[in-house]
Amino acid sequence: MFESVEPGYYVPGNFGIRLETDVVCVRLGNSSDGTFLGLDPVTLLPFERSLIIVEMLSSEQLNWLNEYHAKVRQLVGPKLSGDDLTFLNQLTEPIKAAGHNCPPEGSGGATTKPALLLLALLATLALS
Repeated sequence: MFESVEPGYYVPGNFGIRLETDVVCVRLGNSSDGTFLGLDPVTLLPFERSLIIVEMLSSEQLNWLNEYHAKVRQLVGPKLSGDDLTFLNQLTEPIKAAGHNCPPEGSGGATTKPALLLLALLATLALS
């Protein structure tokens, strides 16, 4: 089943912003507690780095973002070449921040949803 995750922030009468990601429901596994499901993104676009205040992200959120960008690079990159591939690689470079202890790409662990990245976007708007 496909769904859309659309966290947003709206100022009545002024403007609104929304981060939209289409996801598919996937089986993560079974245990004695039952079947566990998760959401896997099918909209594979990098998040706009200039809208993210990295210092506001927890290590878990930063790990999730870097793993998501690695997935975008891995799945979309082979379909591109030349300047397009170079541009994608720039947009999906791992983000490093002082004070964060990020594990290497693909090492797993981060499960935070994109909605948490909205906090950094909102802070950017508040500062402008």
